[in-house]
Amino acid sequence: MRALYTSASGLTSQQTKLDLIANNIANINTTGYKAKNAQFAELLRSEFTQPDEFRLEGRRSDSGLRVGNGAYAAFMSQLFTQGNLQSTGSMLDLAIEGNGFFAVRIPGEDQNGEPLTAYTRTGKFQVDPINGYIVTDAGYPLMDPNGEPIQIPEELRGRPLSIAPNGDIAVQGDSGSVSIGTVNLVLVRNPEANLQAVGENLYRAVDPQRYNPLEDSLIYLVEEEDIRNAGLIRQGALEMSNVDLPQEMTELIQVQRAYQVNARSVQTVDAMMGMANNLRA
Repeated sequence: MRALYTSASGLTSQQTKLDLIANNIANINTTGYKAKNAQFAELLRSEFTQPDEFRLEGRRSDSGLRVGNGAYAAFMSQLFTQGNLQSTGSMLDLAIEGNGFFAVRIPGEDQNGEPLTAYTRTGKFQVDPINGYIVTDAGYPLMDPNGEPIQIPEELRGRPLSIAPNGDIAVQGDSGSVSIGTVNLVLVRNPEANLQAVGENLYRAVDPQRYNPLEDSLIYLVEEEDIRNAGLIRQGALEMSNVDLPQEMTELIQVQRAYQVNARSVQTVDAMMGMANNLRA
């Protein structure tokens, strides 16, 4: 039975990995998508001891024999490497060349009654025709460094706007350019561990209640002199998925082979158990 459980754990682990690879390949053309990967760990081993009275004459059996019990998917990691930038020519398509994130406001409140903030690398924005906010495709407002939504004044809506590499937004007015705000770039320390996906290419802090995003060192707003550490904004471009298709196909073949080995082990154990039952009968 132990071999059956070990093989079953291997099947479950490889199925998890297969699902992640399929999801990565399906999102290879999704703007701002970040590939996922599964990290495996070994299940607790079983340790056996052999009493001296059961030792065979002339044979030495080491005490503390350990037998593995299989593996499991211990952690699903997100790979936040830079994707390729693709030019679109749209004035509200923004790409980050660097490690920063756009900050957007999402529905809901935290335990302190403050609006929820999420982070994204997807820079496909548009103007809300009702309120004039710069929003994502899902309608989430883009935030400025003060944590407020960026809004275009009613008299300037529909006019050409430009966004500088440092995030400053200027709209062409009747007498020249009018500054309406700055796009906030947020740096996240160790995003693989400190961010969790919440859908729609949005990420939230793993424990958002333990810090103030405006003050804490886990996630901090970028000062002007450090803007290049967070990245530069490229207007008229989008960051594409960072999925490496050849790598995904290579891992797909490896997972299929591992799945076949574990499936064959289950079949072998089943046949052996059938033989044992027939012998007892």
